[in-house]
Amino acid sequence: MTSPRQASVRGDIYWAGVVCMFAIAVRVLFLAWSQKHDALFLWPVVDETTYLSDALTIADAPLERGSYRLPFWQPPGYTLILALLLKSGMTLKGIVILQQALGVCSACLIFILGLKCFGRKARAWAFLGALLFAACPAVLFYETRFLKPAWNIFGLLLLLLAFASQRRARYSIPLGLLMGGLCLLEAYFIIIPMLFPILLMKENARAGLVSMAVAFAVMAPVAVGNTWAAKKFVPLSRNGGLNLYIGNNPQWTATYNTLPSWDWKMLADRQEPYFREHGLAPVASGGSFYREVLSFALKRPHVFIRNLIIKGMMTFSPTKTYRDMHMFADNRLARLGFAVNAAIFILFAVASPRAAQRAKLPMLIVLLLAFINTVFFPATRYRLPMLAAMCVTIGGVHQAAKQWKTLASVGVALAIMTAGAFFVARCFDRQAWRALREVATAEKLVLQGRLAEADQMFAAAISTKPILSALQRYGEFLLGKANDPERAFDYFVQASQVSPHYPDPHYYMAAIQKEKRAYNKAYASYSRYIDLRERVEFPEHHDSGMLLEALSFCAAHQSMHPETVFAFDASQKLETLVQKNAPAWQNEHGKNSFHNRPDNPIIQRHEKSHSTFPHHGKK
Repeated sequence: MTSPRQASVRGDIYWAGVVCMFAIAVRVLFLAWSQKHDALFLWPVVDETTYLSDALTIADAPLERGSYRLPFWQPPGYTLILALLLKSGMTLKGIVILQQALGVCSACLIFILGLKCFGRKARAWAFLGALLFAACPAVLFYETRFLKPAWNIFGLLLLLLAFASQRRARYSIPLGLLMGGLCLLEAYFIIIPMLFPILLMKENARAGLVSMAVAFAVMAPVAVGNTWAAKKFVPLSRNGGLNLYIGNNPQWTATYNTLPSWDWKMLADRQEPYFREHGLAPVASGGSFYREVLSFALKRPHVFIRNLIIKGMMTFSPTKTYRDMHMFADNRLARLGFAVNAAIFILFAVASPRAAQRAKLPMLIVLLLAFINTVFFPATRYRLPMLAAMCVTIGGVHQAAKQWKTLASVGVALAIMTAGAFFVARCFDRQAWRALREVATAEKLVLQGRLAEADQMFAAAISTKPILSALQRYGEFLLGKANDPERAFDYFVQASQVSPHYPDPHYYMAAIQKEKRAYNKAYASYSRYIDLRERVEFPEHHDSGMLLEALSFCAAHQSMHPETVFAFDASQKLETLVQKNAPAWQNEHGKNSFHNRPDNPIIQRHEKSHSTFPHHGKK
């Protein structure tokens, strides 16, 4: 005869199996849909290229000491994991499937943690939390990218499971290794080995100190090696992010992924002249920077608070900007996902105090991580580990719901957040979403060589709504693939009217006008492009060549008499003049110019193909 305990264990195994099968089915369907029916999933996330290129460099290097010295731009843990998998012979598709398998395991761990922390009476709530996590759109999407959320989530859940164990003090070394590995995956996880061992010290001081020492021992070799490979150490970047053992790559200065808001960027930009003048790394570690931030928060508290609220809402949405929203365009998935995740956040905020008290989970540290993410990391994927922890605490909702005040507050909060989610969804332009999808499909057709169909799809996107992306991409297509500069010029003009502060249409207009030898008009368009482009302190690398070309043309145009320009072959004349006057233009503007400094990486990259780097100057 089966005892009640055995029956209960069998029930747990059964429901865990249901969670596992549900997670597998959802991921199989999502992977098939994303590869066959949505061209947008062919677009790589910018960080993917960094991880894959660095991982291939390491994987191709021989297993010898000093065979490669690579300064990591991102936290190196995921790059090292990718390199190990690639070196073992795993394909890229195999890595995606492995990350989906980690997602399945994470869903099962959420169910197990819910039972372990809140008892079998909370089985239904733990089951619900696991299903919500398994079907979260953002989790499904990032598991199919070469990005680290799947590993972050799995590692954090393992850590929570270890701390929920009554024998956690016996596992000090494995806990230290796990905490160190998490720090290599994500820089802000360094809070974990600084605070989690304190919980162990209450039970066993030696175990807490050992786990902390092991965690930092895992990080130390990577930190030293990375700093040595980069030949410099930048503790704090201009965008407000702690670099720690990362950020030594010069590209870090052009990254804004940790900017709390545009206002923060403007505060950081005020420090740039001083850093450039003294040849310093563009960091924001001076006391003057923090005084400006505090002054801004005091003078404009409503803007400061608004930015935090917006990022807080982005935390639990499957999308955050138009760039990501079009992944779920023209359906109700974004609206539903936002409402569900917002509801999870409210339940977590209400239930977590009681959950931490009853289950003795280190939820205060998890809340601290969530706060740091909300303030400094606007990207959705950085906060997915917090979503997993929130799903765990759903198991304690039934305890908090025993008091009618708590239940009422949860109901009101859910009603407000759901209404807000539908309101936010209505504010977004559905036609713009559809146009973005059509642009993505058109670019996929271009890659396949189906130019006639791509032309029709671009035109359909513009007829849906003439947004900047559709006009700009169609103009580039007509200018390059279709070789129709006349039509391309019209669309670039429309793009400049739709977004007057976007510089690229003016560049292409100038290029077309230069080919027509309308040099005065080309000069005006290039000057407008330069003016808009230089409002960005650090031009993107793919734009630097365009900027240098515009600067060269404008300087040459100013140096020649207009009659001479139209009397001879101006393109050859411009090139000759550019080469002849390169030293004079550079010396005239001064060595401290951002564009003309010899240590400028943009100049170093283009000095072989461009023999001058003039500044257009303002008269």
